[in-house]
Amino acid sequence: MTSKRICTLSHGDSGKGKTYFIGTICKEGKPFIVDTERGLLTIEDLEGQYDHTTVHNWTEFATACDYYFNHAEEKGYTHLVIDSVTRLQKILIDQILKVPESTTLSALSLKPKTLSIREWGEVNSTMNSVIDTICSRCPTSVHMTALSGESTDEVSGVTKVWPLLQGGFRFALPGYFDMVLYHDSTMSNGKVTYHIQTEGCNRNIAKSRLSHIKKLRTLEPNNYEVISNILKEL
Repeated sequence: MTSKRICTLSHGDSGKGKTYFIGTICKEGKPFIVDTERGLLTIEDLEGQYDHTTVHNWTEFATACDYYFNHAEEKGYTHLVIDSVTRLQKILIDQILKVPESTTLSALSLKPKTLSIREWGEVNSTMNSVIDTICSRCPTSVHMTALSGESTDEVSGVTKVWPLLQGGFRFALPGYFDMVLYHDSTMSNGKVTYHIQTEGCNRNIAKSRLSHIKKLRTLEPNNYEVISNILKEL
């Protein structure tokens, strides 16, 4: 297992290639995917080139991460993948609200419970602590995904696309990663092309702390090879 590691985050709307991007990690190593979305159909043809576990609650998530930290080297894993942080935060909120895992449709029609200020503080504190621990202590590279959502700055009035998370954690999350990639697509001559944005702009959140090692184009192909090439130069 290589000592070179990098922590990356992908965000974008549903259907913009985030799961496909995870699949391209298989060409560079062997990822272990912690699936909170139950949404790996895009890469099911690659089964055998990655291991995964689907988690339904916070305890299962913590157990999966503990397993990875303790067995990554012996299993030959190269990447811990969490898909997605958006759903992970929802799992944590449901636990704090004590929402049962199996909820009937009649129960869903009731007015949902809301978090108190103290409970929101618990959510933000827990999410910050967990993501910080994973990104700083994981024995391998880390890749996480999130859906995207718009957020308007109350002072400037500028609206930007951030990782879709509740509360202030959406602003804190990008700070934990070496690279934040925004996934999007363009249509040309009737053909859809998927890409990743590697630099932020006045509209979308994206970044790279590693421009001094390898300067990337603002838009790159939707493929992990872009990051793998940086790892080779670390």
